[in-house]
Amino acid sequence: MAAPTILSASVNTAGTVLSLSYDETLNATTALASAFTVLVNNVVFAVTNVAINSSVVQLTLGSVVGAGNTVSVSYNAPTPDSWTTNSAIQDTAGNDAALLSGYSVG
Repeated sequence: MAAPTILSASVNTAGTVLSLSYDETLNATTALASAFTVLVNNVVFAVTNVAINSSVVQLTLGSVVGAGNTVSVSYNAPTPDSWTTNSAIQDTAGNDAALLSGYSVG
């Protein structure tokens, strides 16, 4: 199995959750909120919670993102390892996803 690959990113209509969709089912043990940076019009928005729903990473945002804003997300991945218990976005086999740098949300 290969490492999970991001397919898309979007913000829900309420502007409170940013979802990162990957190409395979993810492990429930995941990265910490501090591993993510969300920029809205180049202003940092806090990530307050991280949850996994099948192949989607859901980032709860501390502020509402209004429609029409430019949003990007970065993910500071830890050093990859094969353990399924490390704090990383990873598949169920323990393959860690790569870092994201300024990934456009749309």
